[in-house]
Amino acid sequence: KQDKGRAQTRLMSDKAADRMERLGKGGYHTGQTVSFIGANSESVEELPPYRRNNSIPYVAQQKRANMLKESTAYLEEQNALPGVHCRMWVIHNGPRCQSIELRKRWKEQNSLVTNWNESKYAKDNDVFIFFRSNEAGSPVKKAHEKTINTKTGKWERRYLLDSKNNRIRCTDSNGCQTWHPHTHLLIRFGRFFKTKDEFSNVIKRASAHFGTPKLDAGRIKN
Repeated sequence: KQDKGRAQTRLMSDKAADRMERLGKGGYHTGQTVSFIGANSESVEELPPYRRNNSIPYVAQQKRANMLKESTAYLEEQNALPGVHCRMWVIHNGPRCQSIELRKRWKEQNSLVTNWNESKYAKDNDVFIFFRSNEAGSPVKKAHEKTINTKTGKWERRYLLDSKNNRIRCTDSNGCQTWHPHTHLLIRFGRFFKTKDEFSNVIKRASAHFGTPKLDAGRIKN
């Protein structure tokens, strides 16, 4: 399963880097390559020569690795404190777009995160965003409704297939590939809310601030 995930990440990264090359943005660097050598297996893995651009999934994944470890430790530490719990929010800011617009859209989303944390409302209610992850979304279409995967027993949105059993790409009216820029947030709620309405008001305030209806994705325990 991990090998399949790595292969998918590499495939998406190759496509993103190739697209950047065609647009004159430079998806690959021309410097020396770097390789990992296994101490026991003596296997050699050459790292792909991508430029350090977060629009490339492989690069973004590598940069997030250490942050994820630190965030996981912080999450477990905070959840152990009395009155504290953590949640996930998912925000977006508009319809799908071409890859050239991703950086601008993520920058806008990140600015809203900073504004939230610095706001008097967030500080008064002790609701702090401690982690964010910008993502481009799926390049292919998925069903709107979730169904049970008979192999895993889990609910998931299946991929839509064409007459040749290939996944259907998400494109605009000109046939160009489109993406769904969004950001996953981890939030620390530093106190108990006395009533459901009090908690609901925080979610409504956040939804209005980020322009994202139903942004709350539930409680995160580990």
